[in-house]
Amino acid sequence: MPPDSRTLVLVTETTDSGLVQAIERFYTQRDWDVSFKTPDTYIAADYSVPENSHVIAHNLTHDGLEKVVSHNEEEAGIGQFLVHDNSSENLAWAEKRGLTLEHSDYTHIPLLAVMSIGFLKMDTDYPGELRTHTPDFIKDVANLGKEIPGFEIWLEKDYGKELGFSPEDYTDGFENIHFKKRKDVFEADLVRVLKSYNFEDIKKLEQLHFEDKWNVGTYFSSMMHFKTRPQRNRRFLEAGKKAISDDSAEDEIGRRTVFDSYATAYNGVYAGLTHFMVEKYKDLNLGTPEHWNDEKLEIEKLRNSLGQIKVTVMGGKGCVGRMAVLGLKQIIWEKLHPYTSRLDENSKFREFEEKEIEKYIDIRVVDACDFIKPGGLDEKEMRKALLKSVWDSHIVVDATKRPDCSKMNLYKRDIRRYKKNNLEMAIDLAADPYDTNKKEGPSIQGIPLGNVGQVLYGEDDKAYDRIRTHRASRLRWAVSCNGWPGWYEEKVKGSKVPTPRFKKRLISNMEKYESALLPMFSVLLDKGYYGIDRNAADPDEYMLARAQPENFFRKHKSLSMRPRVYDNKRAYLPFPKKVI
Repeated sequence: MPPDSRTLVLVTETTDSGLVQAIERFYTQRDWDVSFKTPDTYIAADYSVPENSHVIAHNLTHDGLEKVVSHNEEEAGIGQFLVHDNSSENLAWAEKRGLTLEHSDYTHIPLLAVMSIGFLKMDTDYPGELRTHTPDFIKDVANLGKEIPGFEIWLEKDYGKELGFSPEDYTDGFENIHFKKRKDVFEADLVRVLKSYNFEDIKKLEQLHFEDKWNVGTYFSSMMHFKTRPQRNRRFLEAGKKAISDDSAEDEIGRRTVFDSYATAYNGVYAGLTHFMVEKYKDLNLGTPEHWNDEKLEIEKLRNSLGQIKVTVMGGKGCVGRMAVLGLKQIIWEKLHPYTSRLDENSKFREFEEKEIEKYIDIRVVDACDFIKPGGLDEKEMRKALLKSVWDSHIVVDATKRPDCSKMNLYKRDIRRYKKNNLEMAIDLAADPYDTNKKEGPSIQGIPLGNVGQVLYGEDDKAYDRIRTHRASRLRWAVSCNGWPGWYEEKVKGSKVPTPRFKKRLISNMEKYESALLPMFSVLLDKGYYGIDRNAADPDEYMLARAQPENFFRKHKSLSMRPRVYDNKRAYLPFPKKVI
């Protein structure tokens, strides 16, 4: 490879546009200024070779090579001249002329920006998570580079086993899909895992050396949670790693694309409302049903004894909030009609059905969009309406999207006041894996942050001990999970085997993610991390650009200065200049 120069002229007669793009990418990612010429345009009178530039003659015909060499002998100021060829005749001729030559046809340069993709299972930070990508998606990604020699897909050992997929389901018909050990998967050009890496994985990444890889570094695709995980992301970025964050991939109007609002909302309200009903059966001595869809008589007994269940949904007009309202109605309807067909996110209730549901559940919606005035958001009026709605509610559901995760919607003093009335349960649908409980935290102050392994917390749960005492809000029940689409109802209590219904939901959730990810993977394979343009007209490339940390923190400048702990001392340091 030509040393000590940044200007390169490549003279070639190839008609393979893919090869030309790959060669250009190979050099430009190493800060070379590359231009392509045919022998005729190279020796044309109106073209002069930039001074001290390097010239490579790539696989020319003998006549074309003679033209270029003769022209160079008349030109002054040309730097090193190389002959890249796989023709023994041309190489022998060039050797006699005393030219610097190299036997090459550029087969060492990949035709894609990404030549290997590794898929990891969830790490130990997420106990109970079963989700992996489906065989159809893995094969679709493999198809993107199936015709490219050397392109491979690497899967961690036992990938997909938890959802009932076998290795043959993934590899059948594809020679470029392989299973590897976890540590080997980290050496792929692009490493993919659904939920972001823990500190132990980042420590492993810091020990790997990628300098000899053609793409000058491995990068990652995951849900990085830039807003709520500043310390983890700082560690990741300071290690020199690059990432694409699924949860930051947004379209031109700010909607998340890799997102399943229905699974987030339905699973959360299902886990909360069903437990609420079962516990109420205990208090009223109406029996404890082993399954949710027991006889219709049970809910009518509960209705006669308890009256309506009153629920306040915060953010009820957003994408998650609307699905939460729908999910609450569906759960009541399925209880009233246990043998009806299962409902989904497209289900609609007729007027008489709505009236029947309203006998059993009263859903109140409080949303910021109702309090937008010419001067902006009227926070005082919104809070007044929220407190009025929560006053006699049994359950409060948080489906809000907060620009600042250090601001709460309900504080401990509110919880303490309304516990004396009816408030017994908080369902947190907006939970994220926050780095700390000291500033950022749930919108309902003082409730624990759950995960797929545990979503329900009683008022005496030890999880409250991890929250600063003066901020803990000990409701009778708190329901929270930092990955609601991955939660499932177990076949047997305490097992890691989902019921068939929820197993189907897990696969459906992944298929929804995959429909948004596949077009973006196509761009990633072609352009790589460094070739993504944040001003691109292509919507998929534009979404990828918004998911890069450089562009995310350019948009959210207030997040560029975040707390970091050094030897248990809090310090505020900016991100490295190369990141912002």
